[in-house]
Amino acid sequence: MMKRSVIAALWLTAISTSAQAQELGQYGNEWAIEEPHGVQRMIERLEEMEKSGKLQAIQERYRDEYINGLENPDPVPGITTVIEPTTYYVDPTYTVHENIYDDQGRLAVLAGTRINPFNFMAWSKSIILIDAREQWQVDFAMKRLKEHPKDKVILTGGSYLDMMRETEQRVYYDINGNFTTRFNIKRVPAVVSQVDKKIKVVEIGQ
Repeated sequence: MMKRSVIAALWLTAISTSAQAQELGQYGNEWAIEEPHGVQRMIERLEEMEKSGKLQAIQERYRDEYINGLENPDPVPGITTVIEPTTYYVDPTYTVHENIYDDQGRLAVLAGTRINPFNFMAWSKSIILIDAREQWQVDFAMKRLKEHPKDKVILTGGSYLDMMRETEQRVYYDINGNFTTRFNIKRVPAVVSQVDKKIKVVEIGQ
């Protein structure tokens, strides 16, 4: 039991050094093997915390914070709600900045080459972007899915786990705003699809 508690506490130290240091105290700049007294003192301190119940409280607090982070991820910054419906197009073409070589060292793509991914692949579905904190956006997404069941839903705000539980639909989250940044999306709800060699973005008004 004690061994598991020590391992758990050390793991918590690794993921949140400052918080654990506040709870355990600081014993030198590093926890080095050549500092047996410091290590022993840390073990003794952990034993004291386990007996007092403080160690379990720390573990439960970090568990709750972790679960809350999954349940309620930070909303994508800079994304607002659509006021006026708008349609625009994005050219996905990008420029290769460095030479790309194949596994045999031969030049495959020259630096400066402009590449449009749709010359080599195609989207078979559309992407529905919504903020699940607004119920009308969730309702729009569910209506759209009934009409286009192959579409995928990506959230920019709200709990994707709650939405999956409520709708029994697979939902994704735009972590770090990667998708919205790549396609210059500033407002939701929006439906993103491929038209010829471009990305079509349709912003949906309430």
